[in-house]
Amino acid sequence: APAAPAASSPSRTLRDVLAKEERRRIVDALRRSAGNQTHAAALLGMPRRTLVKRLREYGIPRGQVVPDADS
Repeated sequence: APAAPAASSPSRTLRDVLAKEERRRIVDALRRSAGNQTHAAALLGMPRRTLVKRLREYGIPRGQVVPDADS
């Protein structure tokens, strides 16, 4: 029987990787739109309400452009 795939480390789950990438893209869109959430949401292809929800989820302050988590 084939060996079971190795468990990924808890800090690198698919969910973590996707969340980090989504946060990076949100911050980039906010930078590109000079903090304008309506424009950033349009760049991301999501409703503004969804963007506001994500800002809360990722702890990104509204009305400010923040540095990327990797910076």
